[in-house]
Amino acid sequence: MNYSVNTDVLIRYFSGLSSPEEALYIDEWRREDPDHESYFQELAASWMAEQNYTAPDVEQLWKAFEHKTAAASVPLKQRPKRLKWLPYAALLVVALGIGIWQYNQSVADQPLVFTYSTDLNEFELKEGLLVSLKPGAVLQREINGEDTLFSLSGNALFNFKQEYPGFRLQLSSGICLRDIGTEFFVESTKEAAKISVYKGVVEVWSLRDTIVVNKHEVLSYTASGFSKSALLGDFDYKDYSLQQVCEHIGAYFHTELRTGDPALAGRTLTLRGKDLSFKQVLDIITETLDIKYNSGANDTIIFSSN
Repeated sequence: MNYSVNTDVLIRYFSGLSSPEEALYIDEWRREDPDHESYFQELAASWMAEQNYTAPDVEQLWKAFEHKTAAASVPLKQRPKRLKWLPYAALLVVALGIGIWQYNQSVADQPLVFTYSTDLNEFELKEGLLVSLKPGAVLQREINGEDTLFSLSGNALFNFKQEYPGFRLQLSSGICLRDIGTEFFVESTKEAAKISVYKGVVEVWSLRDTIVVNKHEVLSYTASGFSKSALLGDFDYKDYSLQQVCEHIGAYFHTELRTGDPALAGRTLTLRGKDLSFKQVLDIITETLDIKYNSGANDTIIFSSN
């Protein structure tokens, strides 16, 4: 059956050498048809099971070939038989020549890699893209032709003020993510990753899964796979004014909270709790002060009197 997939891209995908665009191409192809996914899983199982393959030692094979074709070691009456090797020798020389040329080409086409490691609180990676690297974090940008891939080791906050078409980020754990106009925080190690989305949407994918993470959601990744939960926080505000609570809660969830009625700003309340979601916090505020809230422009939360 013809599954209409580029086998070269599929091989690079299994090898972990595909570009983000190629990885998305394979993921989209898998989702097009259940037969595609079944075929993919069959190939993936075969690929993972093939553990005994060993790359040939080209230098050793060449020496063995020279030994077999050495004139000094072949009796005269056997030399006509040796001549049968000549077409193969010519073919091998041509193959080696092509291999050397391809190697030289690959060296000439090596991607440009830029490394960012800074103590600055925030810097502009590109117009409209602000990045804050946490202590010990390293961000790399690899440019290979028209493709650009970012890779991150450690923790960093990404804040997109405008769209960045083609942005792809690969984490130490091997998963990749694509920004869809957002602000998110990444915690990354070789064994695991955690992505907290404050604004917009992030798409994350691994070899087997593709997950969409929305505002105020957290995606965790380990060897066992993905798990998604709400963005939670611990709060202990005693006798704070509503204005103060708005400032603190807004800073934590990266969302603007304000009072539509100036008379509400000075009203006090106590807000305490662990593992509270944004929705739970809003409910506590409205029930405690007997007020209501509405969503304004740019997801701004506005409190007003009942």
